[in-house]
Amino acid sequence: MSHQVRSCGVLLLFAVLATLLAPLHAQTTKPNATHLFVTYRCKPADRPAFLKLLRTEQLARLEQWKADGAIADHQLLFNQFVDENTWDATLMLRFANYEQTARWRTIEQEYPGGLDQKGLALGTPVTSYLADLELSGGAPGDRSKSIFVLIPYTWADRGSYMDFIRVYGVPQFDAWVKDGAVASYGVFTNHHATGKPWDAMLVFEYRDIEALGRREQVKQASRVALAKEPAWRQASAGKAEIRTEHEVVMAAPVVAGK
Repeated sequence: MSHQVRSCGVLLLFAVLATLLAPLHAQTTKPNATHLFVTYRCKPADRPAFLKLLRTEQLARLEQWKADGAIADHQLLFNQFVDENTWDATLMLRFANYEQTARWRTIEQEYPGGLDQKGLALGTPVTSYLADLELSGGAPGDRSKSIFVLIPYTWADRGSYMDFIRVYGVPQFDAWVKDGAVASYGVFTNHHATGKPWDAMLVFEYRDIEALGRREQVKQASRVALAKEPAWRQASAGKAEIRTEHEVVMAAPVVAGK
């Protein structure tokens, strides 16, 4: 059997399995908002000052925009490590409607990437990507203890990836939530079909550093259990043809006073 024929068979199988398993995860399949991911870079020497500014003035500004109805919610994350290949901080914004998206465009004219002149002296907005929340589970944890893991992916085909993630990914993610290691998760897709550097972004909120330390143990335990299911085994066998994983980031929520 040729590689091309085998690949087509795998894609068709994912589509069929996703249709059959959709009712099991119907509560998570409807996108509930429009999101924006803004990433920032700063010099290593400026990281302490930039983090201090994010914890104080920037959080206060975001809360004011939320109170004014300009945004629905926000989450600032700070990379736990210096990494020239990723970012130092990320802002995840949620918009309840497209009116709020339009308001953010207006805010950007005065506050590029949401930063004032003081913030721009320390950090530089690098990328901004509109994204849709496709799948989610769990509930927010204690953000003073949480550790976030963000994993970007590129895919060969959007439809095949979404079928795949419902069959292969969601059962694992739900198992991690049930275990208690993960408080919540979200599967985001880039709103623009040609939007690089990622097509899908998986965001996992681990309850604390201890839960993050059990990450591999919890992952392997869930896979052993799921491997008993033929559908999951088939999905696992074909995952390399569906998506490519890129640089993983572990980041802490930016919390006032922390």
